[in-house]
Amino acid sequence: MPEKREVALYGNDQGANNVLDLVEKAAKVQGFNTLRIPGLNAPISEELEARASHASAVVLGVSGLGVSGKIPEAEFANDLLLKN
Repeated sequence: MPEKREVALYGNDQGANNVLDLVEKAAKVQGFNTLRIPGLNAPISEELEARASHASAVVLGVSGLGVSGKIPEAEFANDLLLKN
């Protein structure tokens, strides 16, 4: 059975998500499943974070500073790396 290939995509603001729309289309053309993690200042659920940690790739859009004064995508990447 072929390995399931999945690309996780996360961007916190609309500009980052607009770019990720194009990345998602390209990934699907290449036969990847995609996991779109909702942004726009929404918290990331433990389930989505766990799925992202097992993805073949994680693509992050880079937005401005979030409500915490930090870059949300960088915090997400840091969390994934620390847990895995």
